[in-house]
Amino acid sequence: MNVPANVMKIRLDRASELTRYAQLLEKFGIANTFPLHDAAQKLRDKTQAFHKPKTTDYSCWGYDIEGLTLYLPTTGRHIHPNTITSLEITIDTKILCDHQIWNTFSDPFIQMNFRTVVRGIDSTGNYSFGFHIDRHDESIETDEIHPIYHIQYLPRTDPSSQSGQVLLMDTPRMMHMPVDIILGVDLVLANFSPEIWHKMRDESEYHTIFKKYQESFWRPYIHTFANNWAFNNGNISWDGKHKICPNLSE
Repeated sequence: MNVPANVMKIRLDRASELTRYAQLLEKFGIANTFPLHDAAQKLRDKTQAFHKPKTTDYSCWGYDIEGLTLYLPTTGRHIHPNTITSLEITIDTKILCDHQIWNTFSDPFIQMNFRTVVRGIDSTGNYSFGFHIDRHDESIETDEIHPIYHIQYLPRTDPSSQSGQVLLMDTPRMMHMPVDIILGVDLVLANFSPEIWHKMRDESEYHTIFKKYQESFWRPYIHTFANNWAFNNGNISWDGKHKICPNLSE
C-alpha cells in the first residue's frame, strides 16, 4: 500500500536523521553502520508500511534495526578479566511510533525495545553480558513490578555458558527513560567509551540531531513524572540538570 503523505513526511525526516547520525559515527570509525542506512532506506520506501498492532491503522513510523555493532577500545577500569583490550557491542532496536505524536507532551512510542550484547575480547576468547531497555505492554497484567520503561541487566547472554556462583534473575526492572537508536547509542557510548562520546559532543551536527529526540521522547516522560508534584520553574534551586543526566544536550 502507499503511505499517506503526512506520514511519509515524518518518515523522510527521521530517515534523514538516521543517515546523518550514521555518517557521524562513520567519522569516528567505530561502527558498522549498514543497519542504520538500511533502516533509513526502508523509511523512505513508500511500499513499506507500519501499522498499529491488531489494526489496519497505518499512521505509524518505526524501524527494526539488527546487528548495529560498535567497536570500542577499553578504558581498563573495573574490567575483569583485565586482559580484555577491546569491546564489541551489538545493538538491536525495534520501535513503533504514532506519527501524530512528535514533539508533544504525549508518549509517541507504541512499541520500544533496545537490546545490547557487550563482548570483551582478549587473546583467549570472548566474555559477554548485556542489558536491555523495554517498553512494557500495558495490556499484559503481571504480579511483578513493571515500570512502563525499564532497564534490565543480563549477566549471561549465552544460555549454555557456565554461571559459576553468579545468581541469575530477570529482576530488578529499574525505571529508565525511553530510547530510540540515537538516544540508545549515545547511552552506550557515554558508558563504554566516554572519550569518543565527548568528541562526538563537540560536533554541532550531534546536537542538532540529538535535541530533536530528547524533545520528543524524553520531555513527555520527564514532564509526566514531574506532574506528580506542583511544578513552578521559579521554585527550582537545584542547578544540576546535567549532573542528574549528563546525556542532556545543551
